[in-house]
Amino acid sequence: MISFRKKTKNPFVAVLFGLLMVPGSVALHAWNEYRTVHRSRGLLEAQRDVKSVPDVDLVDDGLDGKLIHFSGRAETDEILSDAEFGLELNAIRLARRVEMYQWEEDSHTRDNRTTYSHSKTWKEGRINSESFHERSGHENPVPHWPSIDLLAKHVEVGSYELSTPLKQAMTPWVGVEMNADRFTQSLAEKDRSNVLYEGRFAYWSQAGKPDPKSPQVGDLRVYFEKVEAGNVSVIGKQAGSMVEEYTTSNGERIQRLYSGLFSAAEVIDKLKTENTVLAFVLRIVGFVVCFVGFLLTLSPIRSLASFIPIIGELTGGLVFFVSILLAFVVSSTTIAIAWIAVHPLFGIGTLLLVGLAIYALYRVRRKHPPHTNTHPPILEPI
Repeated sequence: MISFRKKTKNPFVAVLFGLLMVPGSVALHAWNEYRTVHRSRGLLEAQRDVKSVPDVDLVDDGLDGKLIHFSGRAETDEILSDAEFGLELNAIRLARRVEMYQWEEDSHTRDNRTTYSHSKTWKEGRINSESFHERSGHENPVPHWPSIDLLAKHVEVGSYELSTPLKQAMTPWVGVEMNADRFTQSLAEKDRSNVLYEGRFAYWSQAGKPDPKSPQVGDLRVYFEKVEAGNVSVIGKQAGSMVEEYTTSNGERIQRLYSGLFSAAEVIDKLKTENTVLAFVLRIVGFVVCFVGFLLTLSPIRSLASFIPIIGELTGGLVFFVSILLAFVVSSTTIAIAWIAVHPLFGIGTLLLVGLAIYALYRVRRKHPPHTNTHPPILEPI
């Protein structure tokens, strides 16, 4: 597969990519600001309407269908078991992690030439070696055991039962000591010599006794983790004794679990912070996409000037600087227009920064005017 970098070495392809990326970044910015404002309004409604449950041991039927919040200890009396490894324990989640020592392929592009390197690594799951550019001698076998993730069917906080998404959000994961004797007994007698135990890890090799310090491709490293009962804070819709997803009047969905004991105000603040962080991350992504788009669009200028050593370096730096300013102008203008109706001061302030960037572009143009012929005309003799 030809890399993006190699494709954009062609100035015409680079300009095409650039012309697609700039409007693409504008669309990303516009969508992100819409999403951010929409989510913010939904969270303000949630902040106004949320009801804290005073006693989790009593389900108030009057709160049915409403947005509720409560804190307490999430627990279950279920026993999760991995019969193949002879492991049984009380937990909310139990995960068997199976890592295989296997090949991975990396590509490196330099001077329009792509080379491939291969290395061995421990990784959960199987890397698809059939997609390697160089497959011969780098085949990954199918793991002898898969990874699995077990989840308790019923997890309660007092009289309230958690939905599957809330249960899956519980943390932290903690390591589990493997029952080596029970696991060994579960294996066929001919396979028992293929296992080695070190701490909470079990190493397995098809070739015989495994050597963790010098593993072979196809060797497995198995370990277990669990999520135990613990204190949680929950926000969502009360549906009988269940906690499900709540939808605000503008369509925002709210259902969340945090590890630890937090008030309703603190939970809403966490949701607001997540929204703000995501907004800034997407703004940075949009700016980078816009910058690269302008850089590619202006790349023919840099290519033409590259034949003149000193001029080429100066032009490359100028194109880089102008691309940053243009990306800032386009990104900031899009964000400001989107926010001016919601937060006028923020929007107007952003537009002022855009004005400063445009002025900077004007100053750059004044310092680097287009080349004109200043020599007097030569008169031909009659």
